[in-house]
Amino acid sequence: MIFILKGEIEVNTFEDLTFVDAAMFQSTAGEAYFAIFFIMSVSGMFGNVCSLIAVAKSPVLRRHNNVFLISMTCMDILVTGLVEPLIMVQTYYETWPFNHASCKAFNYILVLFSGNSLTTVTFLTLQRFVKITKSAALYEKVFGGYKVYFYFIQVWVIGIILTIMPEFGFGRISYIPIFSLCSWDPEDFHSWLYMAVLMSVAGLYLSQQHII
Repeated sequence: MIFILKGEIEVNTFEDLTFVDAAMFQSTAGEAYFAIFFIMSVSGMFGNVCSLIAVAKSPVLRRHNNVFLISMTCMDILVTGLVEPLIMVQTYYETWPFNHASCKAFNYILVLFSGNSLTTVTFLTLQRFVKITKSAALYEKVFGGYKVYFYFIQVWVIGIILTIMPEFGFGRISYIPIFSLCSWDPEDFHSWLYMAVLMSVAGLYLSQQHII
């Protein structure tokens, strides 16, 4: 029996029909994935820009204790305005359409901003916990004055060092078709070593924040 789809594709076996249906489903899934990322990108950009406007217009929010909050807002703007659109491009073309150097740069930006965002959220949670449950004297001792800037610099320096480790032989960055993403090459042993070091250092850093 011969089936004709859209007047163009002839299918004469059940296996061929299944293959065509799978391809159509994959195309539809890709379009849905693209639409979801587009909505996330636009809504995330809008929300974070509103946050920056609020900080700019409110003197109460422009305090050094909010440096991490402002930093995270700026990182989220870059993620929603730069990283997520590039993910949409990779999804659309099903490959990385630019050169290898930009593929590595994309991965570094993604890892740096995502990692620092998680670390920042952890720090903010700890900061609020100490402020609510501990004495004002302890809070001032740990977070008072300009001490928060020391933590801020520490987070960024550690984040940058961990991010660029593949440049020194710890891992290899390439486009991974199964993930539709520029990421660490899972076939490279040093990539697994890099990820292990990354997780270990991140865990060690967070575990050392025993200030309570």
